[in-house]
This record gives sequence, structure tokens and C-alpha cells, in this order.
Amino acid sequence: MRQKIAILSILAFATLVPAPTHAREINASKDASFVRQALRVDLLEQNLAKVALKRVDASDARSVAHMNLQRVPASDQALRQATHAAGIAPPKVHDVKAGPPRSALSYLAQDVTVKRTMVRLFREEAAHGNKPVLRAYAQTHLPLIQGELLATERSERRVAGVLPARKSAGYTLPKPWPSITPLGRPPSTTPPEPEG
Repeated sequence: MRQKIAILSILAFATLVPAPTHAREINASKDASFVRQALRVDLLEQNLAKVALKRVDASDARSVAHMNLQRVPASDQALRQATHAAGIAPPKVHDVKAGPPRSALSYLAQDVTVKRTMVRLFREEAAHGNKPVLRAYAQTHLPLIQGELLATERSERRVAGVLPARKSAGYTLPKPWPSITPLGRPPSTTPPEPEG
């Protein structure tokens, strides 16, 4: 009986010892997966923007494309620096081909989908990332991406005709809340002032 208890306790201990190492490997692979997916999504967003600038004439879509082309290189560089600081080998990301948008509305719909994917990725990494450097990167960039998502959704609604482009028939567009600010600043959390 004592031999059985001793053998069972040794087996139980042996199965418990590798678990923390295995958990660390899983968390490290989650961080590496975040880096790979974030770089792929950035590349997709950049390629979509380049194609949209060649094919789309709507000013709202073009301004979103310019916004994306300004943010993506800086974001990629910051992510690669955070990856290096975290001790993760930077993954090789192959070119991601974007399906050509057929219209301004098509481009904006694709970009909204890409930005929602980014928000989901960054939210997950900000909450559950294993490496503090990558978690901090995700926490600082998440509000910027959320602000861009709001701006892109607003542009999509405007191009679709849901929102008027300007004041019309006495209707004044309310100020967006939270306000969309230039890149680099998080959205404001103050409510809009009433118009008089």
C-alpha cells in the first residue's frame, strides 16, 4: 500500500513539474502570434490603402487611406522594437495581397473589418499578454486604433449616405463623441457641448 502511495505521489509530482514550463511556452507563443498577426494586419491595411488611393475618388475614403499610410510604418517600427525588447525573434511576414476595392464604400467596409480585427487583437494582448513590453505597446496603441475605427466607421456611414456630408435643411451634425483626434492623441472622453 505504501509503495502505491509513493508511486502515485511521484507520478503526480512529475506531471506537475513541467506544467509551469509548458504554460510559459504557451504564453510566449501567444505573444509571438500577436506580433505575427499584428504585422500581417498592418501590411494588409497598408496594401488596401495603396490600392484605394489609385482606384477610389471619394474624399472620405482617400483621407482614411492617407491616415492608414501615415500610421502603419510608425506602428510597425514600434512593434518591431517592442518585439526585440521582449526577446522574441521578429517573424517573417509575407506580402498580404488585398482584394481591390470596387468602390469607396467597399474600401471603407474592408478597412472597418481590418480595424475591428486589430482592436480585438490589441485588446487581447493588452489584457493577457505575457511580455510586459508587448502588453504596454498594445495598451498604448489600442486607443489610437479605436479612434481610427470610429473615424473610419463615420466615413463609411457618410459615403453610404446614412450621414449627410454637410449641414442640410437646418440639420446640424452633432460633434462626434468621443471626439476623433489627430493621430498620436487618445480620443477625448468629454461629452460634446450643446449647440446654441
